[in-house]
This record gives sequence, C-alpha cells and structure tokens, in this order.
Amino acid sequence: MLNRWGVYQAERFPLLRHAPLVAITVLCALMFTLGLRDEVRFPNPLIWLAASLVTLGLFFQLRVLDEFKDFDEDAKFRPYRAVPRGVLKLSDLAVAGWAVCSVAAASASVRSWWRLLAAGFSASIR
Repeated sequence: MLNRWGVYQAERFPLLRHAPLVAITVLCALMFTLGLRDEVRFPNPLIWLAASLVTLGLFFQLRVLDEFKDFDEDAKFRPYRAVPRGVLKLSDLAVAGWAVCSVAAASASVRSWWRLLAAGFSASIR
C-alpha cells in the first residue's frame, strides 16, 4: 500500500516540488502579517511549520477533489493516470482527504484553545 501511495504522490502530487514552494509562500505571508504590525522578526518556526503543513494539506485535498470530479473523463481519455489505472481507488483518496481535513481542523482548534487559555490567564493576572 505504501508503494502505491508513493507512485500516486510521484505522479499526481509531487511533495518534493510542492513542499518548498508552499513553505516559502507561507513564510512570506507570515512575514507580511508581522510587517503590518510593525514587528521586525522571524516568525515562530512551529507556527510556520504548522501553517505550511495545513496549507500543503489543503492543496492535497484540492487534488483529491479534482480526482473525484474528473474520474469519468480521466477513465475515458486519460487511462494512464494513477486512479483510472487502479494504483489507488477513489475510496483510498477519500479516506486520506478526510484524514488531512481532521488533522488540519484539530491543529487549528488546538492553536485557538491555547490562545484563548493564554488570553484568559493573562487577563486574570491583571
């Protein structure tokens, strides 16, 4: 199964190409928001990593949705692609897409809860 995911990612979602571009784009966005607040510093590396992983996950979900949308057309006109030729099934992609969605939602929730707890704690000290 891992080999099939490796074939799929190499053909349809090449991580070695996408990950650096996503990380640089996210870094630019984080530095821009810091600049808007007149803060001249490098963003927190953990926030940069989390934001990059969530963004990369979003692009993966777009790829999964595109596979569903174009399945009939790909099977008819592009049978050489990974899903029509049976490397992975649409159900495999659906499970992976929902898993990525769950991880992204959980990471955003944890970040929000930490921020709320920190705000509540600092307000109670004053």
